[in-house]
Amino acid sequence: MKNLFCTWSTRYAGDNMEILRKFWEIVVDWFLYIPIRICFYESRRIFRDRLVGPKHRAKFDAILRQVAEERLGGLIRVEDFSFDYKEEGKWSTMVVRKGEEGRGMLARLSKDDYKDMISNFIATYERDVGPLGITLVEEVLENLACLDRALGSGDVGSAGCACVLMIGRSGGVNSLVANGDTEELIFGEEREMVYSQIKEDYQIEMRPGESIQEYLSRRTRKNLKTSLVVTSRNLRNILEENGRPMVSYHKSLCEVTVDIHEMLNCCPKYLSTLLKLWTAGFKNNSEKIGKEKERLNRGLAKLKDMHETVDRLTKEARVKEEELTRKERLANEALEGIEKGLEEAAKYKAEVAILGEKTKNEEMNSKRKHARIEEELAEIRPVLEEARRAVGSIKQDNLNEIRALKMPPEAIHDVLYGVLILMGSADESWNAMRKFLSGYSRVVEKVAPMEAQLHEAEEDLHAARLRLHQCEEEREKISAKVKEMQKEFAARTGEAEALRNGVEQARGTLAKAVGLLEGLEEEKKRWEGECALPVLFIVTPGADPTRELTEHAAATGHKLVSMAIGGGNEGEALELLRRGMAEGYWVLIVNLHLALAWAGRIEVELRSGDPHRNFRCWLTTEPRDDFPRMLLESSLKVAFEFPPGVRDNVKRICESWDARWFEAGNVQRSQILFLCAWFHAVVQERASFLPQGWTKDYEFSTADLKSACETVVQVVKEDGSGA
Repeated sequence: MKNLFCTWSTRYAGDNMEILRKFWEIVVDWFLYIPIRICFYESRRIFRDRLVGPKHRAKFDAILRQVAEERLGGLIRVEDFSFDYKEEGKWSTMVVRKGEEGRGMLARLSKDDYKDMISNFIATYERDVGPLGITLVEEVLENLACLDRALGSGDVGSAGCACVLMIGRSGGVNSLVANGDTEELIFGEEREMVYSQIKEDYQIEMRPGESIQEYLSRRTRKNLKTSLVVTSRNLRNILEENGRPMVSYHKSLCEVTVDIHEMLNCCPKYLSTLLKLWTAGFKNNSEKIGKEKERLNRGLAKLKDMHETVDRLTKEARVKEEELTRKERLANEALEGIEKGLEEAAKYKAEVAILGEKTKNEEMNSKRKHARIEEELAEIRPVLEEARRAVGSIKQDNLNEIRALKMPPEAIHDVLYGVLILMGSADESWNAMRKFLSGYSRVVEKVAPMEAQLHEAEEDLHAARLRLHQCEEEREKISAKVKEMQKEFAARTGEAEALRNGVEQARGTLAKAVGLLEGLEEEKKRWEGECALPVLFIVTPGADPTRELTEHAAATGHKLVSMAIGGGNEGEALELLRRGMAEGYWVLIVNLHLALAWAGRIEVELRSGDPHRNFRCWLTTEPRDDFPRMLLESSLKVAFEFPPGVRDNVKRICESWDARWFEAGNVQRSQILFLCAWFHAVVQERASFLPQGWTKDYEFSTADLKSACETVVQVVKEDGSGA
């Protein structure tokens, strides 16, 4: 390769040399350095991981470095490779495919990327299956990388805080640490200076009614971190002093720290490393639990909002449906009014048509009659008028007197004779004349009916015209009314259609919301069901969480019923479990490891039943390899051990006893009970070592201590020296 590069350097010159140099670096890196790193990585996994202890591993790294210098010193720079096991993590040379659908080139995976990958896988598993309880510290990542290489398939890769140390023994420091109270630490001008520095933050972050002193105390409690450095002897003295809440809050943790420091013969550096590791694990677990809690709270809040949205949409849809029904009813009423108006208009229209035809006919008949009568009267009326004028002065007596004459005078005879000739009568006798005089109103009688008939025809014609005019007016009014009703119907129909569209849209939105809610209902049930998962205590021989559970149940106001497995009482335990699921009290089943073949029934009952919301199931068992897997995976697992050391064990036993029961009787009784507690603690501590000197295995539990104490109390009573 060197000869090839020299040849290329001679052939190409100028600007191309920089390109060739970069190209050559890439070629060397991919075809030389990466394969060598992979070989080193595989050699570490194959040989180095089999070694025990850091001394042997460091020696292996030195050998590997020596071999690299001897065999590859002419091709590579050995200083570019790390052979220190503390610097080179097991994940440092893992490779993954980067690209779409895993088809890209292999690339190196860093520790942070590997940690993120494992975190995502753990989050997916915990979301779909259940909690794992794994904290991703450096050692865990190393072991996972090794397991991933050994068991996995190829290509499955995957601001500081200010610290102030305060040394003092005054009550002000104690008050500051315990309560965040700074009144006794700063005075006068110093306090005013501090107030001026935080004034702007106080105006922004202040709570209603909060003074600047209260804001300073709250801010101090939030940001203050305290480090207490003392010897173990001084720490125990401080813990026993009163009025020291700054350390009594973490008394148990401080005691455990002192015990670790006393038991392990190591320098403070390793103790500091242990504390840092514990702090990192505690922080990671706290953040993980906080994120999970926040996620669940957000999910439940969204489900609650979804329920409220569905209820609101349901109410709105119901209101819109009622409004739609009312609008449709009004539209139907308007439609009925329109139909009724159209019927009346049609009736009036038909009547107008009939009346018009009838009036037209009557008018034509009246005109014919009028013409005929007028024609007849045209001949008679002049003569009649002239005769009326002529005889208008003749009295009835004069006519009667003329009719009474036997023979009229010659002048009257001539006049009457002329009248008869004019009337077309040829009879010239006096009798004919008298007869004519007696019927002088015949002309009037003949003309009067004709005039009356003509007048009646004229009145009928006028009435028909008047009725026709009225019908036309009514028809116009009905037409106008129908038009108004049509407009109203169109408006109400439009409103109803808009409401119908709104109802359909609301129903569609409601259906989508209900569908989404139904889809999330299973997730909600699973989230809510996680609180009701059975809790499995994995106890060591002699450890029993019954007292703690009893106190916790009493403190929370729940009823706790317990039963120990043994003697073939599995059926009673199942019946107790069913009653607890139905009535909603807590059930504690102890010593589940004594009936492992039956323990699977508990998981079946819990899965098939419908437990009460207040029901909780607590189980205790000792570690067993053949424990039912389904029950183990569906339970929240808690390790419960008796306190290490005789002193702590005796202290825990004495704390579990009721003070009135322990102090009842004389001093001898209390001393014997204390000896029972001490002997029980010694036996339990001895049982943790090799079983030499024992005839058989026996698990000394709290039941043995209880039996011993009851025996002591009974003996003391019978002896008459106590009680």
